[in-house]
Amino acid sequence: MRNIPWHSGFSVTAGARIKPLPGHRNVQVVFELTPYANRFLNGRCLRTTLALAYNFRRPK
Repeated sequence: MRNIPWHSGFSVTAGARIKPLPGHRNVQVVFELTPYANRFLNGRCLRTTLALAYNFRRPK
């Protein structure tokens, strides 16, 4: 991988939160895609995230 300067560039984050357990609506599965390009557009990267999340609010 080339030496891409991560401090100056462009990124966009898109994702989804899914609540897979009907009895436990505060538990969520998170998936995100983040494409990044440096300021000169000669270095690019696609970062993905898959995580578990918990929402501490009470469900409505």
